[in-house]
Amino acid sequence: MNKEIDVLTDSTLTAIEHNLNSYFDELERITIMPYFNQSFMDSLLVINNSYYDELDTYNKFLLTQSIQYTLANYLQSTRVDVLSALFVTENLQSFITTKKYGQTSVINGYNFKGAQWYRQAIINNSNVTYINAHKQDYLQTPVADQVFSVARLIKDPITMKTLGVLMADMDTNIIAKTFNNINLGVSSIITVYDGNNNLIYATKPISESLEDQIINYTGKKISSEKDDYRLIKRPLSKLPWHINILVSQSELNDKVKGMYIVGGLFIILELLITILIYYLMWNHITKPFNNMLMTIEKIQKGNRSLLFDESGKDEISYLCHNLNNMMYEIDDLVSREYKAIIEKQKAEYHALQSQIQPHFLFNTLNGLIGLNRLGERKKVEETIINLTGMMRYILNQQDTSSLEEEFKLLKRYCALQKLRFGERINYDFQLDPELEDVQVPKLLLQPLVENAIIHGLEPIHESGQLQVKAFIEKIEDKDYIYILVEDNGVGFDITKVSSNVGIANTKNRLMLINSSSEITIDSKEGEGTKITIKIPLNLENNSKAGSVDL
Repeated sequence: MNKEIDVLTDSTLTAIEHNLNSYFDELERITIMPYFNQSFMDSLLVINNSYYDELDTYNKFLLTQSIQYTLANYLQSTRVDVLSALFVTENLQSFITTKKYGQTSVINGYNFKGAQWYRQAIINNSNVTYINAHKQDYLQTPVADQVFSVARLIKDPITMKTLGVLMADMDTNIIAKTFNNINLGVSSIITVYDGNNNLIYATKPISESLEDQIINYTGKKISSEKDDYRLIKRPLSKLPWHINILVSQSELNDKVKGMYIVGGLFIILELLITILIYYLMWNHITKPFNNMLMTIEKIQKGNRSLLFDESGKDEISYLCHNLNNMMYEIDDLVSREYKAIIEKQKAEYHALQSQIQPHFLFNTLNGLIGLNRLGERKKVEETIINLTGMMRYILNQQDTSSLEEEFKLLKRYCALQKLRFGERINYDFQLDPELEDVQVPKLLLQPLVENAIIHGLEPIHESGQLQVKAFIEKIEDKDYIYILVEDNGVGFDITKVSSNVGIANTKNRLMLINSSSEITIDSKEGEGTKITIKIPLNLENNSKAGSVDL
């Protein structure tokens, strides 16, 4: 039980971290905006130049309006919790815009150079600076009592001359929004501390004694007057914070006792059912088996019109049903082979249509330009390697490929999409090592992943999760490959699935290699989409070499 709670809390912490990172990524994108807006950068260069004072009032007005308009335009395209954006030039001119009041004013004579956030941005040079909760004491009319901020020193990318500091503010209520409706199944307390061990947020009031034990945690249990707690700590990878979850130890112990009792009752019930099933099966085997042998002898003598008796629900009836299917398939085999060639050509044509879209290449090349401007040479190299690897794989003339290669393609594709969407898209791939060498139609999964990103995750405008898993599951003593493609995006009306080219293409190619293959779609609007592919599998001698059951 403790292990299950650890897994649940770890996944909860991961989700919390992703949500917080997505909020601060929004602020970070505002601070990097000047490098992607040449008009904004040109205005800053003029304002910071010595000849700015020689300009007439009208030209000065045009410059300030250009900066204010650009700030307001970028601010309005962000989520509602992003409150304001402030730019302070090298000569301490300030430009401020807010969502609530629009263009507003800073306090006259405010000492920007003495502000801690300003000094931190200068020290960090052009790197992003995360600012803990603080008051908007630089505004005449603050938008919120407390805000989190991200600041960055802006420089001329050519001359490296300092142009000013850009800071974006976000309401601190994002912490409460992130922790709403979190349920671990037992009583718990979640706290957030900054890098100086100052308490930022707690889901429940905590005593000074409990807070001191959290800060000075040594690995032992944490005790209070009402209960003992297990502590799970997680430092955030991007922000200078750490999150703590305290789980009630007494409730954990009660749940373990209940599980033992229920487990014991289930064992007794299973034993009784096993004895009853064994008695019934023993009484219904001999006669059906003899009838099956007699039918086989008649078929061997040339009477192919006979069918096996499928009545009943035992193993012999199941075997007779499969023998009848085998007789049908023998008669249908010749016509199927001719049709298969035509269907294969059609499926390959549709597969080529869905391999790669022009807008994907356009977005990838734009991302390369942005990375190059930022000097991210390592990311540029990784992106080019991923793109060329995709193209090489797609242009390969082989009809089939291993699941391992298919998953490598998906990782490259998602890495390129992440270049565009950033932390808005998170993905997880899990491939059973026993399936790595299993051969499937090439580009079987890429259209499904593309649909999940473009039609599922992109419209939600917040952090989304894509998961692709491949594993083996035994059903009635037969092994099957299960491939799941799941996202938590916007979902869609299941009645419209027939109009989707990628899904229809995948269905056709599955039916071509094995008529027993299945693909099911589960989706609801606003809840995401889950696509399940089921393919019969043959594994010989439990080795890694495998193939689909053709």
